[in-house]
Amino acid sequence: MQSPIRRIRRTPAPRFSDGEGGMGSCVSYVKSDLFRYAGRVSAGAFLHYYLRHLGFRYSVWLRLTHASNPLVAVLAKARHRALSHKLGIQIPSALPIGYGLLIPHPMCIVVNSSARIGDNCTLGHCVTFGSASKAAARVGDGVFIGPHAVLVEEVTIGSGATIGAGSVVVKDVDAGDTVAGNPARRIGSSEGALIKNRWSVAR
Repeated sequence: MQSPIRRIRRTPAPRFSDGEGGMGSCVSYVKSDLFRYAGRVSAGAFLHYYLRHLGFRYSVWLRLTHASNPLVAVLAKARHRALSHKLGIQIPSALPIGYGLLIPHPMCIVVNSSARIGDNCTLGHCVTFGSASKAAARVGDGVFIGPHAVLVEEVTIGSGATIGAGSVVVKDVDAGDTVAGNPARRIGSSEGALIKNRWSVAR
Protein backbone atom coordinates (compact mmCIF):
# COMPACT_ATOMS: atom_id res chain seq x y z
CA MET A 1 0.00 0.00 0.00
CA GLN A 2 1.47 3.29 -1.09
CA SER A 3 1.93 5.97 1.53
CA PRO A 4 0.07 9.25 0.91
CA ILE A 5 2.08 11.95 -0.77
CA ARG A 6 2.50 15.05 1.34
CA ARG A 7 2.02 18.26 -0.59
CA ILE A 8 5.22 20.29 -0.54
CA ARG A 9 4.63 23.91 0.30
CA ARG A 10 6.74 26.46 -1.46
CA THR A 11 9.15 28.09 0.96
CA PRO A 12 8.62 31.87 0.94
CA ALA A 13 11.65 34.05 0.47
CA PRO A 14 12.79 35.45 3.83
CA ARG A 15 12.61 39.17 4.47
CA PHE A 16 15.64 40.96 5.76
CA SER A 17 16.40 44.32 7.31
CA ASP A 18 18.20 46.86 5.19
CA GLY A 19 21.18 47.09 7.50
CA GLU A 20 21.30 50.87 7.49
CA GLY A 21 23.66 52.39 10.02
CA GLY A 22 23.29 55.32 12.37
CA MET A 23 23.04 55.50 16.14
CA GLY A 24 19.23 55.57 16.05
CA SER A 25 19.15 52.40 13.98
CA CYS A 26 21.76 50.70 16.19
CA VAL A 27 19.83 51.57 19.35
CA SER A 28 16.66 50.12 17.84
CA TYR A 29 18.43 46.84 17.13
CA VAL A 30 19.91 46.74 20.63
CA LYS A 31 16.46 47.36 22.13
CA SER A 32 14.99 44.56 20.03
CA ASP A 33 17.70 42.14 21.18
CA LEU A 34 17.18 43.17 24.81
CA PHE A 35 13.45 42.47 24.50
CA ARG A 36 14.18 38.91 23.38
CA TYR A 37 16.17 38.33 26.58
CA ALA A 38 14.16 40.29 29.12
CA GLY A 39 10.67 40.66 27.67
CA ARG A 40 10.92 44.39 28.32
CA VAL A 41 13.08 47.38 27.46
CA SER A 42 14.39 49.52 30.30
CA ALA A 43 17.66 50.87 31.63
CA GLY A 44 17.56 48.37 34.48
CA ALA A 45 17.01 45.44 32.13
CA PHE A 46 19.83 46.63 29.88
CA LEU A 47 22.28 46.90 32.79
CA HIS A 48 21.27 43.51 34.20
CA TYR A 49 21.61 41.60 30.94
CA TYR A 50 24.68 43.46 29.74
CA LEU A 51 26.54 42.60 32.93
CA ARG A 52 25.22 39.07 33.42
CA HIS A 53 24.58 37.63 29.95
CA LEU A 54 27.45 37.32 27.48
CA GLY A 55 25.06 36.65 24.60
CA PHE A 56 23.40 40.02 24.99
CA ARG A 57 26.72 41.77 25.58
CA TYR A 58 28.02 40.25 22.34
CA SER A 59 24.92 41.43 20.46
CA VAL A 60 25.31 44.99 21.77
CA TRP A 61 28.81 45.38 20.36
CA LEU A 62 27.89 43.55 17.16
CA ARG A 63 25.08 46.05 16.57
CA LEU A 64 27.19 49.09 17.46
CA THR A 65 29.77 48.24 14.78
CA HIS A 66 27.29 49.95 12.43
CA ALA A 67 27.17 53.21 14.40
CA SER A 68 27.49 56.40 12.36
CA ASN A 69 29.77 57.90 15.03
CA PRO A 70 33.27 56.74 13.97
CA LEU A 71 34.59 56.61 17.53
CA VAL A 72 31.71 54.38 18.66
CA ALA A 73 32.14 52.19 15.57
CA VAL A 74 35.88 51.74 16.14
CA LEU A 75 35.36 50.89 19.83
CA ALA A 76 32.53 48.50 18.94
CA LYS A 77 34.62 46.69 16.34
CA ALA A 78 37.42 46.23 18.87
CA ARG A 79 35.02 44.91 21.54
CA HIS A 80 33.25 42.69 19.01
CA ARG A 81 36.58 41.22 17.91
CA ALA A 82 37.67 40.62 21.52
CA LEU A 83 34.39 38.93 22.50
CA SER A 84 34.42 36.85 19.31
CA HIS A 85 37.85 35.53 20.27
CA LYS A 86 36.85 34.94 23.90
CA LEU A 87 33.62 33.10 23.08
CA GLY A 88 34.73 31.32 19.92
CA ILE A 89 32.04 33.06 17.87
CA GLN A 90 32.48 34.06 14.24
CA ILE A 91 29.60 36.32 13.23
CA PRO A 92 30.87 38.95 10.79
CA SER A 93 29.89 42.49 11.74
CA ALA A 94 28.67 43.12 8.18
CA LEU A 95 26.28 40.14 8.26
CA PRO A 96 22.64 41.17 7.60
CA ILE A 97 20.76 40.23 10.78
CA GLY A 98 17.21 41.31 11.54
CA TYR A 99 15.75 42.63 14.77
CA GLY A 100 15.53 40.53 17.93
CA LEU A 101 18.58 38.26 17.86
CA LEU A 102 18.82 35.84 20.81
CA ILE A 103 21.96 33.83 21.62
CA PRO A 104 21.12 31.90 24.81
CA HIS A 105 24.48 30.15 25.22
CA PRO A 106 27.12 32.15 23.33
CA MET A 107 29.90 29.78 22.35
CA CYS A 108 31.36 28.19 19.22
CA ILE A 109 29.02 29.75 16.66
CA VAL A 110 30.26 30.11 13.08
CA VAL A 111 28.24 32.02 10.48
CA ASN A 112 29.50 32.40 6.93
CA SER A 113 29.64 36.01 5.76
CA SER A 114 27.23 35.29 2.88
CA ALA A 115 24.44 34.08 5.20
CA ARG A 116 21.28 36.05 5.99
CA ILE A 117 19.29 35.98 9.24
CA GLY A 118 15.80 37.43 9.65
CA ASP A 119 13.96 38.97 12.60
CA ASN A 120 13.39 37.29 16.00
CA CYS A 121 15.74 34.38 15.45
CA THR A 122 17.43 32.23 18.08
CA LEU A 123 20.89 30.68 17.61
CA GLY A 124 21.87 27.79 19.86
CA HIS A 125 25.47 27.09 20.82
CA CYS A 126 27.84 25.40 18.34
CA VAL A 127 25.67 26.32 15.34
CA THR A 128 27.36 26.47 11.94
CA PHE A 129 26.27 28.21 8.74
CA GLY A 130 28.72 26.68 6.27
CA SER A 131 29.49 27.19 2.61
CA ALA A 132 32.45 26.04 0.55
CA SER A 133 31.41 27.30 -2.86
CA LYS A 134 27.95 28.90 -2.83
CA ALA A 135 26.19 31.48 -0.72
CA ALA A 136 25.34 30.30 2.79
CA ALA A 137 21.91 29.77 4.36
CA ARG A 138 19.08 32.30 4.21
CA VAL A 139 17.03 32.21 7.40
CA GLY A 140 13.57 33.80 7.62
CA ASP A 141 11.83 35.39 10.59
CA GLY A 142 11.11 33.66 13.89
CA VAL A 143 13.40 30.69 13.30
CA PHE A 144 14.80 28.59 16.17
CA ILE A 145 18.12 26.88 15.40
CA GLY A 146 19.04 24.32 18.03
CA PRO A 147 22.49 23.54 19.45
CA HIS A 148 25.05 21.87 17.16
CA ALA A 149 22.88 22.33 14.06
CA VAL A 150 24.68 22.70 10.73
CA LEU A 151 23.18 24.56 7.77
CA VAL A 152 24.99 23.43 4.63
CA GLU A 153 25.41 25.69 1.61
CA GLU A 154 22.61 27.81 0.16
CA VAL A 155 19.56 26.40 1.92
CA THR A 156 16.51 28.53 2.68
CA ILE A 157 14.88 28.22 6.08
CA GLY A 158 11.29 29.45 6.01
CA SER A 159 9.88 31.74 8.67
CA GLY A 160 8.68 30.05 11.86
CA ALA A 161 10.74 26.90 11.26
CA THR A 162 12.50 24.96 14.02
CA ILE A 163 15.84 23.23 13.42
CA GLY A 164 16.39 20.47 15.98
CA ALA A 165 19.63 20.04 17.92
CA GLY A 166 22.36 18.30 15.95
CA SER A 167 20.52 18.58 12.64
CA VAL A 168 22.44 18.71 9.38
CA VAL A 169 20.30 20.73 6.98
CA VAL A 170 21.08 20.11 3.32
CA LYS A 171 17.69 21.01 1.78
CA ASP A 172 15.26 23.93 2.10
CA VAL A 173 12.93 23.90 5.10
CA ASP A 174 9.34 25.03 4.64
CA ALA A 175 7.90 27.81 6.78
CA GLY A 176 6.62 26.55 10.13
CA ASP A 177 8.16 23.08 9.82
CA THR A 178 10.25 21.28 12.44
CA VAL A 179 13.17 19.25 11.13
CA ALA A 180 15.72 17.03 12.84
CA GLY A 181 18.34 14.43 12.04
CA ASN A 182 21.27 13.89 9.70
CA PRO A 183 20.27 14.69 7.06
CA ALA A 184 17.46 16.78 8.53
CA ARG A 185 13.91 15.60 7.78
CA ARG A 186 10.52 17.01 8.61
CA ILE A 187 9.17 15.61 11.88
CA GLY A 188 6.30 18.00 12.51
CA SER A 189 5.10 21.56 12.55
CA SER A 190 6.09 24.22 15.07
CA GLU A 191 5.10 27.60 13.60
CA GLY A 192 7.78 29.30 15.71
CA ALA A 193 6.54 27.91 19.03
CA LEU A 194 10.00 28.16 20.61
CA ILE A 195 10.43 31.85 19.82
CA LYS A 196 9.61 33.82 22.95
CA ASN A 197 9.46 37.58 23.52
CA ARG A 198 9.04 38.50 19.86
CA TRP A 199 9.97 42.04 18.92
CA SER A 200 7.28 43.70 16.82
CA VAL A 201 8.81 44.87 13.56
CA ALA A 202 7.08 47.57 11.52
CA ARG A 203 6.81 46.63 7.85
